[in-house]
Parts: sequence; structure tokens; C-alpha cells
Amino acid sequence: MRKLLLVFSALMVGVSTVQAQDIDVMDEVLVFDEAVGTAKIGVIVKNKNASPTTVDVAIVTNFGTANNADRTLVTNKLTFAATAPDPDTQYIDVTIINDVASEAAEYFALRLSNATNGSIGDANTVVYIKDNDYQVPVARKNIELDFLGRYTMPTSGSSAEILAYDSASNRIFVVNSEKNVLQILSFATPSAPTKVDSVDMSTYGGGINSVDVKNGIVAVAVQANPKTDSGSVVFLDVNGTFLKQVKAGMLPDMIAFTPDGKYVLTANEGEPNDAYTVDPEGSITIIDMQNGVSNATATHATFTSFNGQVNILKAQGVRVFGANNPTLAQDLEPEYLAFNATSDTAVVTLQENNAVAIIDIPNKKVALIAPLGTKDHSVAGNGLDATDRSPEALIANWPVRGLYLPDGIATYQVNGTNYAIVANEGDARDYGGYAEEARIKDKSLKLDPTKFPEGALYKEDYCMGRLNITTSLGDTDNDNDFDVLYSYGSRGFAIINATNGNTVFESGDQLEQITLADPKVGKIFNASNDDNDARGRSDNKGPEPETVVIGKIRDTAYAFIGLERIGGVMIYDVTNPASPVFVDYINTRDTAAFGGDNGPEGLKFLHKDDNPHGKYYLLTANEISGTVAVFEVKVKPAGVGNIANELPRLNVYPNPVHKGQLYFSATITGSLYDVNGKVITTFANANSINTDNIAAGMYFLQAEGFAIEKVIVQ
Repeated sequence: MRKLLLVFSALMVGVSTVQAQDIDVMDEVLVFDEAVGTAKIGVIVKNKNASPTTVDVAIVTNFGTANNADRTLVTNKLTFAATAPDPDTQYIDVTIINDVASEAAEYFALRLSNATNGSIGDANTVVYIKDNDYQVPVARKNIELDFLGRYTMPTSGSSAEILAYDSASNRIFVVNSEKNVLQILSFATPSAPTKVDSVDMSTYGGGINSVDVKNGIVAVAVQANPKTDSGSVVFLDVNGTFLKQVKAGMLPDMIAFTPDGKYVLTANEGEPNDAYTVDPEGSITIIDMQNGVSNATATHATFTSFNGQVNILKAQGVRVFGANNPTLAQDLEPEYLAFNATSDTAVVTLQENNAVAIIDIPNKKVALIAPLGTKDHSVAGNGLDATDRSPEALIANWPVRGLYLPDGIATYQVNGTNYAIVANEGDARDYGGYAEEARIKDKSLKLDPTKFPEGALYKEDYCMGRLNITTSLGDTDNDNDFDVLYSYGSRGFAIINATNGNTVFESGDQLEQITLADPKVGKIFNASNDDNDARGRSDNKGPEPETVVIGKIRDTAYAFIGLERIGGVMIYDVTNPASPVFVDYINTRDTAAFGGDNGPEGLKFLHKDDNPHGKYYLLTANEISGTVAVFEVKVKPAGVGNIANELPRLNVYPNPVHKGQLYFSATITGSLYDVNGKVITTFANANSINTDNIAAGMYFLQAEGFAIEKVIVQ
């Protein structure tokens, strides 16, 4: 149901000189359900005299998302009789049309004007309409996360940020950046990991940032002190014994082995110092491991060869900004990286720059810089809860664009095409020497009067005035006001083509809609990760998708997405990159009192073939609570769960099939399972299969991009 939010701000319109009576709307903002029928908005007159008072009422043009199909103004003039009590209240009637369209919350504004025998004070009311037809995505639940237990870092003030798992030793390696320690845990009992040892990393540099492990070798990314100097990669064995230290670029923020184990790469962020007087270049360190760890050698892939293309890249959408006119290579800040299946290409997020870089690993160079997009929050399906000051959470469309600004990234392949999933957290540069962030309401932030003719209304706290935006973009005609507003992050995830960076899918407002409707965390919707104050992040970046990993189970690729602020993990079936399906959401933070697992920063998916327990697991490293949470990924038999949810149906005929050929309405790739989940047959690019050799019984057909279909063989 849509709620209409009527906002009246203190604009002086049509002041009468007859008498100084006060005319005000009673509420600056109101919320109504779509089924309310008639919305009543109060207007009050005080300090009356012996003459009647009138005031005109109109719907504000050039503001809001509700139109004539959503509401009808019944009252266009109010008359307050001279004999009425003082103060006197009358009501504006607005008919709210209860349609059947599935919509976000909508809003409009009413304005008082042309008063006689009185002066108008508060003239505007913003009204939200809350839709009653919108359906929150329903979890398919063909897999679910079962919380087994957690490990809590033993020292007060510790963090748990990034983790890695070694199957041979059955150990977990956890970055505790707050204490500059690498924690080694035993995974012998998944429900209760135990401490094996902790490695003090302070002897190797200024701070530990990331960890990965491959073939019994642990690689740790360590920044220098100061962070603007060259960092390093420290190699250890699984017991924490030192093996070798190799120089890396400035501020190595993330580290990973290639899938084939031949190389170790670090994303070197190259952040400036606080004064912005030292701004090192971002880079990618590529360490060749093919001759063993003792002979490991490093090459640094830089962006300097792209410096001459800075204007072209900026025109394409790559953000290059900051103090002291930095070069492109200085301004680019590699954040996170992932690899293709053949280990010859890495895709790197350049978070602050809203771009990705493609790395040619064998040739040890940057091959491409590709800009990412923005989310138009004014488009249906792309709404957001833009403020913490409206009467309740209202996911609505606003004239603002969300910069993707991704943090985590994971890659996978479908039908020979490489894709990357990016968690569009958002991030702002905030230094003593340069800061880009501002609130829309700030007096110094001027909105273009042509693009925002009702700018004063938009600046209200209960509209989008408190939303944080960047001041580095938006003045398209260089006249010192903002024509376009850009906020931080998309409050969602995107799937991009990992070859050229083109967006294939973006999750719209689903993450906020799902968390708002969640029976557990909905009551602390958009809370931060260090308190339980509801909507504390609505005016900033919302849930902040932080990290993502991909797990392949049977023929299905699942994305596990960690939400840094509200917490928890979203699961999507991403087998069809253009049409992911919501599978499940779990959150193990406490809501009655602050506690549990807060601030997921790192995730690790364990395939059943890659751990001695023979089960699927998901591990989460939670930065704020300093905990490592363990979940078993429970896989339901084929056909169990909301199998037809949101995916298109495939016509399978004849069904039942009496042996012979079973035909499909499309050419598909997939598998046929029995009721126990056993694969009976697989097929690729087929429009039929032969069932002559399949025993009579019930089966489930799972094809890429389609809902699971039940098949009866007779």
C-alpha cells in the first residue's frame, strides 16, 4: 500500500494585510495507506478576528512521484467562519486511489496560498502514500544457511575482517587488523572453531589487511607505517612460521592466489595521507610463485601508461578527483580483486573511482580500465529510504543517482562468458586535506533552480535533505550549482561482464525491501553495525553490500552477499546472470540488545569436496563484533522449496512421458534429478531428451534460467 507524504515547509505565500491571523498546516509530513480512501490534512487558524478567513489549496507541481492516477485533490479552498472557535481547524480532503499496481511508496506536496484575512506561516505538507500491492521478493529456499556457531576473538577490541581456509590442515586464518594479528583456528569441529595460534604481524609492518592460503602457503598483505610507503606480502606456513617477505605496492588492501596457484596478487590502494600532501600511485603487485615461495619474485602493474587518457576516461565515467590535481595513476585506488577460471585475468574494483580494471596476469600489466554505472533512484524499482527523519521507513523514488563504488567482487563463468558480481558498498574520500561529502540540505549546496524548481522541499529532512552526496560531481554546466545529485553506493549488487565492465544486472531496491520486511531485522531496518538504532544509515548508504563470494552447488551458481551495516548474508541464484533469483537471507546479529555477529567484512564458501567434513559451509568474518560465524549450507532435494518463484516456466511435454522423447519449449542446458537429488542425466543446448532408459518415477528438471519443473516418467 502506498503512503502519501504531504510536506508543508515554512514558505510565506500570499500574505494578507487585512489582519495578522496565523494560518498553518498542522503537519509538515504525513503518511497514509493506499486503502485509506480519503486523506485528511489539517490546517489551523489562530488569533481570529470578526471576519472570515480563506486560503487556497493546490498540489505542488514539479515535485513528487504521485500523480493524478494516485490522488485527487477534493478541497481547493478552505473558509474559516468568523464565528468559529479560536483556534479553528479544518481539513483538506485528498482522495487516495487504491489501484492494483505494484509500486514503491509515492509522495506529493500540498501548498497553501492566496490567504484573505490572515497570513500563512507553514504552507506545505508532504504526503507519502504507502502501496498495498507491492510484493517483497519471496525466498526460493532451495538452499538455506543453518547457523552452527561462532568463534569470538579473545582480546577485547579485536576485529575479524578477512578469512581464508586451508583444507589440508583444516584451519581458518583470520585477519585481526585492530590488534595486527593473524589468528589461526582449527575447523575440526565446525560448530565450535578453536584457537590454534596467533601470529603477531607488527614485526612485518604497520598493519595486516588481508590473507589467502593455497597449497599450504599462507600469504598476508601488510601495509607500511606510514601507509603511503611500500607495503609487503608476508608468506607463512599453516603453523604461522615465517617463510619469506616480498615488497608490494602502497597500502596492499587485498591479497589472493590465482586459482592455479601460480601467482599471488595484491590490490594496492595507494591512499593519500590525511593532509593529502602525499598521494602514492595505486597498483597491482603480481608475485610469481612458480619456482617456489623461497624464489618468489614481484612485479608491479601500474596505471601510469593510462595517464595520457585521463580526460577520455573521465568522459566515460571514471571518477578522477581529489586535492592537488593528481595524475590518473595517483588517483586510482584498487580495492579488491577476483580471477577468471583460467587464472590469466584478474578483475579489480577501483572503488572511489567507480570503475574496474582488467589485469593481464601473464604479461603483468593493466589491460583495461572500465567505468561502472550509476543507479537512477528516480526509476521504478530503484527506490531507497533516503532519510532517517520521515515518520517511518519509506522506500521511494527520488531524483538522485547512486554511484556503484563497489568494494568486494567475485567472478564466475556462464556458457563461456566471464561475469563478475560487485558489492556496491559506496565510499567517500574524507581527509583533512580534502573531503567530498555533503548533505543535500546544506546551505552551501545550491540546487539548480531549473532542474530542481522545488529545491527547498527536496532539502527538507523528511524528504531527501539529509542524504549524503558527493560534491565532486553534478555541476554539469559549471555554474556553481548542482544539476545532478550523486549519492554513495547503489544499496545493491550488480553483475557485470568481466571482459568490458558492462552492467548485465543490478538488484534495484531488493536488498532494502527484503531487510525491511524481514520479521527479525525489519524493526532495526538500516541500523548501523555498532548500534541497533533503526534507520541510522538510511541517510547515508543503507545496508552497504560489502563483500561477495560465489559457490557452485550442483548446476547452480549462488552468490553470497554480506551486508556490512544491517548485517547478515543475502543468497541469490545467479546461474542466469541477467535474471538472478532471491534464495534466502540470514542475519545472526542480536536485535533486542546489541550483540551477535556485526559488520560482515569477509566471506568464505567451502565446497563439500574441499573440506574433510564433506558438507557445504559458509564462513563470515565480522569486523565490529570480532567474530567468525559458521553456517552449514543446507541443500534441499531437487524440487523442494519455492521452485517456481520468479523464474520463467519451461513447457515440458508430454508430461507424463511414456518413455520416448521429452520435449522442451526452449533450447536449454541443465540436468534431470531424482527425488533424492541424484543427477540422472545432463544436457546442453538441447530441445528434448530421450527417456527410454530412465526408470518410471518422479523427477525434477533444472534448466539454466528457468524454474524447476516436475517430470513424471511412466
